Amino acid sequence: MDKRPITQQGEAPHNGLFSAEKVNLLRSTFARIDAQAEIAGLVFYQKLFTLEPGLQALFQTSIDLQTRKLMDSLRYIVATIENPTVLAPALEAMGRRHVTYGVRKPHFELVIRALLETFQQILGDGFSPDIHEVWREALYFVAKSMKNPR
Repeated sequence: MDKRPITQQGEAPHNGLFSAEKVNLLRSTFARIDAQAEIAGLVFYQKLFTLEPGLQALFQTSIDLQTRKLMDSLRYIVATIENPTVLAPALEAMGRRHVTYGVRKPHFELVIRALLETFQQILGDGFSPDIHEVWREALYFVAKSMKNPR
């Protein structure tokens, strides 16, 4: 699994736009992940806390509630990925909220890694290299937007 930041392999488009093919890949694979939303959330948090056990202290609500929030955020991202004028400000606001929770820039890499590993586990052989790459691009776009100081 490639763990290099997107800036080392080519930026996601600055305007947030992805090709129709990439958007379709995101949406079709997310539909399969979303069908198992509760399991995906539990797998994600297990992976995240295995990567960095100290992150568990940042969560003040139940994992069930966190899972719902995570999946709602992913649904919104997938639904608006080709509309950066709507998505980017929402991600920036989400990033500001996460700073108040104690999230720091290095945590984003861990979250991306845990999400990609979760998607691989949920989708199995359906998580092809092309699908991995489009999700990696999308997640780095999300992280970059959330880290935007505006």
